[in-house]
Amino acid sequence: IIEYESAFPYYFNFSDKTFKPTINYYRLKYINKDNEKSYSKRISINNQRSKTNNKTTSYITNLLGQIVDESYPGIKVYYFEDGSVEKMKNSVKL
Repeated sequence: IIEYESAFPYYFNFSDKTFKPTINYYRLKYINKDNEKSYSKRISINNQRSKTNNKTTSYITNLLGQIVDESYPGIKVYYFEDGSVEKMKNSVKL
């Protein structure tokens, strides 16, 4: 829980240690100081293991959301034109 008012955006980090090798869906739940609730847009992360991937990559980030390229040595998050997202390290899906 974060109680902080700012004109700057918030950045969140979450590691799902129980994800399944399928498409997983996530969203943030916001609760303001008046206890009013709202939700972020839902995102999907494709954790399916497949040998072929004919998708077109829009961009790649690291786990901090910073844009990186294929040579980045850590875990990369691939964002595809079809709206799907995949995490990979050394060309292996996580």
